[in-house]
Amino acid sequence: MRKQRFTFAELMKLSGLKETLLRRYVMLGLIEPLGKGKRRRLLFDHSAVRRAKLIYMLNKSGYTLEEIRRIFIDSRRRNLESS
Repeated sequence: MRKQRFTFAELMKLSGLKETLLRRYVMLGLIEPLGKGKRRRLLFDHSAVRRAKLIYMLNKSGYTLEEIRRIFIDSRRRNLESS
């Protein structure tokens, strides 16, 4: 079964976040696209929607985007080490 993929516009609708905010998250590497689809548009999946909402909530609760990025990097590193 193939994962459902969303364009950037659909990611905006599903997450409820503004374009500039989501573009910043992508630019900082907080949200990673799956790749590019037709017309070279970035594609995302449901995990990007969940992550965008989580980043927004963490940022609103006082974490900086740099702190959030470090949390995600550390989490990814721990997952790789435990594999």
